[in-house]
Amino acid sequence: MLLGMTSLVDLCAPSQTLEIVLVHRNRTESRHVPERGARLVALGAQAGARRTPANRDDRFAGSSHPRVGPGRPRAADSPCRLLPGIVDIKPDATFRKRYADSVDREFAKARALWELSRASGFLAPEPKRLDPARRVIEYEFISDLVAIRNTYLEYMEARKADRRLLEHFAGAGRVLGVIHTGLTLGTRSPWSANSAFYDAIAHFDAGCWDAFLESSPHTFLHGDFGFANVFFSGSPKPGSPLVVIDASPRRGSSFRCDAYGSIYIDLAGFVSCLDGLVPLSRYLRIHWSRLQSIKEAFLRGYEHETGYVIDREWLARISYALVAEYFDLRFRSRMVARSAMMLVFNGMKHNYPTIATAHYVH
Repeated sequence: MLLGMTSLVDLCAPSQTLEIVLVHRNRTESRHVPERGARLVALGAQAGARRTPANRDDRFAGSSHPRVGPGRPRAADSPCRLLPGIVDIKPDATFRKRYADSVDREFAKARALWELSRASGFLAPEPKRLDPARRVIEYEFISDLVAIRNTYLEYMEARKADRRLLEHFAGAGRVLGVIHTGLTLGTRSPWSANSAFYDAIAHFDAGCWDAFLESSPHTFLHGDFGFANVFFSGSPKPGSPLVVIDASPRRGSSFRCDAYGSIYIDLAGFVSCLDGLVPLSRYLRIHWSRLQSIKEAFLRGYEHETGYVIDREWLARISYALVAEYFDLRFRSRMVARSAMMLVFNGMKHNYPTIATAHYVH
């Protein structure tokens, strides 16, 4: 993921670090990198340069940064070099993540998500070991991951839209529906957001947003269901299983891994990605007239799985508020944050929220 105004990026937690551990025969080598880069390094967020003869050894690829973490990338003769492209790590590699707090609850949620995935037709990495003292969880490594964002860009940028790709987004909606109806945890914390979320949604709701969220169906939230955490295992094909990772809070619109709140929070997290949380360099290539079709595919998949009927107007307002709180955390300058908001929500895309003219009545 790129930084600054040249990259309107996925909704990611900014404050944690990951430890990537590779096992090389009789020794191991680890490296600590920021989570924003490490998620790409360790889990293969973007389809890019595949392994070539030049790097077909113990090195691995996956970072979209020319530099990840402090200092320069490892030298060419290092067995753990960071290169652009998609991850391809040997089967004996392990993946570890260090958490700021609540590591026991994170482990319990990761285990519950993995068990649900086994019975429900999607994939999630199995949490193997918990180290409470170091606040580290070691996960199963899933190789050859391709981000669903790539499929989004393929559909949105092509001269002629391939409507078969919409089925992948309907699948994402169904998977989120499975999580919302099937995920259960032993602890529960009420969902909460920061002040930027409340300020943004209050502009549209005529004083009734809290009543709407309170009366909507509630569930245990994934917490960060977006482009950064939804993948395919291998090249996307009809019926390809989705891979869902990192069911952890974003620290902006969710703060606890066992957050229990409105289904609209997770729905809005994914819809806001569809609204245009992609690098700015891609904007001129995208056919924004296709935006509603891809959002509808996702929502129809969710509605089919859960039986819920989603209020599109309220979803648009909540999506707007989620992006507002993200940009409030992401950018120091309010002017930059406002400019970014105008790029994501505008009349050209027909996705700017409407103002509620009456109080919500359940």
